Amino acid sequence: MRSRIRYAHLHDINNEPSFRVYEMIVLFFAIFGICFLIGFNVDIPQTVQTVSMSAKETIYKVFNIQSVNHYAEIYFNKAASEFLNCSAFFNNSKDSIDVYVNRGRLRIYPDDPKDLAMDCDSMHSRIHGDISNFSQLKRSVAFVRNIYNSYELQEIFISTNYHPNQTFCHVLDKKSSEDFKRKMRKLDDCFDNILVLDKELDFDSKGHDQDRGHFLCLEAILNRNWNHALLLQNYDLVVKSNEELSEISEILNISSAVELEDPNPGRFDKWADWTGLKLFKNETGIPDEILHTKLFIRKSLNEPIMQLFNSKWYYGVDEMLVHTLYANKLGLKGQMIANCTKSKREFTRFTDWNVFGGNGFDRKCKSKWKRHGICIMGIEYLDFLANSNSLTANKVMADVDMGTPICMHEFLLGKLDRKPTFNHEFVRQYPQVRELAQIANRTFNPANFKSLNACFFAQKGWDVEVYEYRKDIRTMKHVQGRSINLALSQRGKSALEAVGLKEYIVSQGVPMYSRLVHNKDGKTFSRQPYGQPGEHIVSINRRHLNEVMITQAEKCPNVKFFFEHKVKGIDYEKKELIVQKTENVSRIPKFGQKPPSPEPSEFLVHADLIIACDGAYSAVRRSLMTIPRFNFSQEYIEHGYVELNIMANNNNDFALEANVFHLWPRGHFTLIALANKDKTFTVTIFAPFSEFEKHMSNTNDVLKFFEENFPDAYQLLGKDHIVDTFNRVKPQPLVSIKCAPHHFFDNLLLMGDAAHAMVPFYGQGMNCGFEDCLVFSEILEKCGDRIPDAIETYTKCRVKDAHTINDLAMYNYEELKDLVNHSSYKLRKKFDLFMNKLFPNSWIPLYSMVTFTRTPYSEVVEKRKRQDRILSCVFNSLSCAALAAMAVAVYKNRANF
Repeated sequence: MRSRIRYAHLHDINNEPSFRVYEMIVLFFAIFGICFLIGFNVDIPQTVQTVSMSAKETIYKVFNIQSVNHYAEIYFNKAASEFLNCSAFFNNSKDSIDVYVNRGRLRIYPDDPKDLAMDCDSMHSRIHGDISNFSQLKRSVAFVRNIYNSYELQEIFISTNYHPNQTFCHVLDKKSSEDFKRKMRKLDDCFDNILVLDKELDFDSKGHDQDRGHFLCLEAILNRNWNHALLLQNYDLVVKSNEELSEISEILNISSAVELEDPNPGRFDKWADWTGLKLFKNETGIPDEILHTKLFIRKSLNEPIMQLFNSKWYYGVDEMLVHTLYANKLGLKGQMIANCTKSKREFTRFTDWNVFGGNGFDRKCKSKWKRHGICIMGIEYLDFLANSNSLTANKVMADVDMGTPICMHEFLLGKLDRKPTFNHEFVRQYPQVRELAQIANRTFNPANFKSLNACFFAQKGWDVEVYEYRKDIRTMKHVQGRSINLALSQRGKSALEAVGLKEYIVSQGVPMYSRLVHNKDGKTFSRQPYGQPGEHIVSINRRHLNEVMITQAEKCPNVKFFFEHKVKGIDYEKKELIVQKTENVSRIPKFGQKPPSPEPSEFLVHADLIIACDGAYSAVRRSLMTIPRFNFSQEYIEHGYVELNIMANNNNDFALEANVFHLWPRGHFTLIALANKDKTFTVTIFAPFSEFEKHMSNTNDVLKFFEENFPDAYQLLGKDHIVDTFNRVKPQPLVSIKCAPHHFFDNLLLMGDAAHAMVPFYGQGMNCGFEDCLVFSEILEKCGDRIPDAIETYTKCRVKDAHTINDLAMYNYEELKDLVNHSSYKLRKKFDLFMNKLFPNSWIPLYSMVTFTRTPYSEVVEKRKRQDRILSCVFNSLSCAALAAMAVAVYKNRANF
């Protein structure tokens, strides 16, 4: 950042020739005067300008520096003097560097030279020469720079990265000299792609107006052709060639390189009221959830984020603007999610900070000079910068070492023996590089997994495409497929919380604190709490949840939904999805039926990551069945299900107690009921298919069956509704599916029911699927977005958990249909809750671990087994003690026997 204090630096003089006495006197007073000014923080450039030209020439002569009178001599004739050996500097030749440094370096003062030709032809000749020699760039960059002095430095900056397709924009400091302003505005007159804004700002070392200047420029160039913008200051040196910047931009795609750092304490004291900061007019319809962060930033920006400036924007604290845009929940492309803003590395700018700060001479810097605590980049840094992954370096000052930008110019334009090379893999592995995510969808599998995944990836800045077999359910009156209510527990809540939807979704459901077991007489019941007081699950209507998730995902500008698109499988060789467009299909064909004609056209979809959430009958998974070592098992249980509804009563209220899970266990069949927000209940009967055929195949039989087994529910359901439902609906099957692995190739992942369809008796189908999304997001973050590593890690940690919850769901059906009435079950339930109250962290009931924690399912079972072993030991010990007591009692009373 620029200070009001500008220094003209002089360097070490070792092994210099002997001086005449008058030269030594002049030198002594010059050095003494400059050191005096440095010590008292006087505005040095203005003071230096009062030094007579003869005195400056004397200083040049003493240091054997060749005064450069014409800028064209500097960089098109390569070296401006015999000691500017750029090739040797880039090879880190100590001898060459020592010679150059000991001779005082090459320096250009702000007022040098006065006779530089400023006609357009001369400027074109200096900056780009023959324009026909430029190669085509795939992607272009905008160089956005706040400037205050050193025209020659600014011109060589432009010349180094000049290309007709690049854009250069400058904002001037009000305090700059008129000569400097005149020269810069001449660039604007002579070049179509070089802009110098009319508005001038007041830059200083505290950062005032820095972001304002950048954003004014970004507004001015918003409609020009560029892909990334480098936000630069007066002394920032670009250290990558145009070709490298084009490749880097292509790899970054829509990402930006951003880093937030802790500021100097007290630096922002004058801006204490952060909540009052208004950044821009919010016309997005999204709530104002901007996170204000007391941090400063280094950055480059992509073009999509700048579309914000199509609206009028406001800000109060200038330095807070850029990182506030990035550390928010607005879903901007390429942004960083708020909780990761301090954990990411950036590579836009390299700075060599000096721990002691300040200005002037400092032996800890390679160049021995610093400004505002930052080491000035002399030619000693060239070898390092050539190997650096950074795009720019700060600071480069013409009045300290003009050799650095001159040699970098020669290097980047390929005029030296050493050629620029860049580590492309570094950028590919950069955490903000978000690759295209495609999410496959089909059949009646709930869209919430896909939509939730879309929210996760969109939040990270990925481009997401969602393919859905059905029409948009938000436009459909009736939706075929399962409608059993969903029981939202901690695993699902955690996933929703990560995308900011937990509070809203929970508010749309009905909390359930216990099971209410209805006895066969229809009059008595027993209550079984789920956990400790206050612990509960939430009954959610399946369709409403699907609609909310789709709507939320669609709010993200980088998410696209393709309804009526059926995913038919995967092309192994191309690693692409085979998608079939199903326009004019009015309904989903039942299992086993052929899709209606006419046959829609097929096409391939390429993606860096494919997540198949296409349900229990996954077409993607089916197309993988021929791959060796892919394990798959499928089990249909003997039970099916039929869904019914209990309507609100005459007072428009719940007909049953709302905040419980209603259960009618009857041995080999059972009935359940879950409340909805609209005062209705979704009721489901589970029974063997043989039971449906034997007792529910005609009107009389089904009414008799319900009246005998569920008399209280029978009255609430009503005869007409029961008869109508069983005349229209056939019992639906329930399937349990396991497979391993869950990942294939280096870009395909099975998730949700496609990987682990389970029977619905533990209420974990949706919760497990939501947790899949959260777990993968967490793994992806740890793997630095390396997709092959992430999907392999996901399989290793998730397959065993998926298999475990499948088994638990099967076990829980036995519990629901019969065990809940057994005394031993009730006793164990009460014992577990009692122990949990005494030891809340070490003894957690099985159901509570599954439902109210995020403990991996496989660990839950291991902990349960450990509890069983402890109980077994205690029981055996008590039994032995009882037997021993009995033996003692018998022995003592043997005379009575």
